[in-house]
Amino acid sequence: MVFGRGRMYLTISLLIAIPSLIGGCGGNARRVEQSLGKDMPGWSIKAQVVSPDYKRIASIAVHSGNWYLIVDGDISSSLGDDQFEGLKDPVFSPDSRKLAYAGKKNGKWIVILVGSARKVLGPYDDVGLITFSPNSSRMAFKARKGGKWVVVVDGVEEKGVYEEIKAIVFSPDSKRLAYAVQSGKKEFVVLDGVLGKDHDRVRSLTFSPDSKRFAYVGTWFDFLGRQRSYIVMDGIESDSQYDEIRSIAFSPDSKRFAFIARMEGKEMVVLDGKEGKGYNAVRDLLFSSDSRSVAYCAREGGKWFVVLDGKEGKAYDYILEGSLTFSPDSSKIAYAADKDGMSFVIDGEKENGPYENAAYPMYSPDSRRFVYIVGNGPWWSVVLDGRERGRYMDVKALTFSPDSRHLAYIGKIGDRKVVIVDGKEVGDYDDILGSKWLAFDESNSLCFIARRSGETLKVSIRP
Repeated sequence: MVFGRGRMYLTISLLIAIPSLIGGCGGNARRVEQSLGKDMPGWSIKAQVVSPDYKRIASIAVHSGNWYLIVDGDISSSLGDDQFEGLKDPVFSPDSRKLAYAGKKNGKWIVILVGSARKVLGPYDDVGLITFSPNSSRMAFKARKGGKWVVVVDGVEEKGVYEEIKAIVFSPDSKRLAYAVQSGKKEFVVLDGVLGKDHDRVRSLTFSPDSKRFAYVGTWFDFLGRQRSYIVMDGIESDSQYDEIRSIAFSPDSKRFAFIARMEGKEMVVLDGKEGKGYNAVRDLLFSSDSRSVAYCAREGGKWFVVLDGKEGKAYDYILEGSLTFSPDSSKIAYAADKDGMSFVIDGEKENGPYENAAYPMYSPDSRRFVYIVGNGPWWSVVLDGRERGRYMDVKALTFSPDSRHLAYIGKIGDRKVVIVDGKEVGDYDDILGSKWLAFDESNSLCFIARRSGETLKVSIRP
């Protein structure tokens, strides 16, 4: 790094891509590593955010009492005045091309939006909930002015002021906006700029996939503090009330609606307004991709089972939470379950196992391939299309390419993280960053951000 006029820059030598060929990954795999900067004495990294395409990284750093935002390894003039009293909430747009963050200067907060141009919004007493629309063209956030909060949408303040703003949600088509607010002791939803009916509490703001419908959960409390929850659909409050409602969901075609409800000690799925059978517990509610089927996990009498279109499946001692999944073509379901101290993976009608441990069943995008991980003693392996391969101390981030031809994942060897593509180890790192760690792009190249020997790397591997 070099310094000049109070700014910090990475030297050009740190931005050289290093290509290499790796044998055995479908013939040869080409790996390109680009440095995004090395650790520097006296600099403290407070937070890091990886872009959705896993090709960019934003880091909040502190040096000599000043806060800096380092984007893709560089603090450049395109980010404007780089020194802040504080930084928070860096957020990449869904297409990874834009970045928004909050910076504090002279005791006030501003929101900086960096894309094809740089835009500064504010100042405010505080800001939060920076949210991009799904198409990346719009941005909203909450801002505090004189003890009250407002929502700022596309750089313009909305009319209402509130004690608190609790959630901001864009519709899938990016044209509509909803947010939950508190005014006095009541909570409201503002939809398309219109303030709705008051409730004691609102949550789970949800648009349908076609953006035409909108639902949320409303709650009121009686004088003893007991709650009753209900669905508000397109502004109309349902007559049915429950002790609790969660996991509200529209079907992919937007024509169906379901949620999990609890009433008098029993939990049930309510589908298209009809209550299903009550169980001791219900979770993992899913629609199939074609919207025709609904599946969930239920517990009754100490046993867990999957309920598919109202039909109860085989009973197990436990079903791994979050493991239930439909194949993309909607023809099968898969999940991981335990019985009599052993683990099994269910793929449609087929029960695979027993294993000491099993987890993360997944179908390829074309639904023709099936993968999961198994554990035996201290070792974990991947089972792909019925064949077990590799032995690692841990395995995570199973990721298929868009064309379903390639599978990548991360294995742990000692304190090292190894990236495996099509069964071959293609990279060795100290750590791999991001919430999901790995991503294939549209050209079927694997992308991720990694750390090695005090250096941050952008890595691309083409199988």
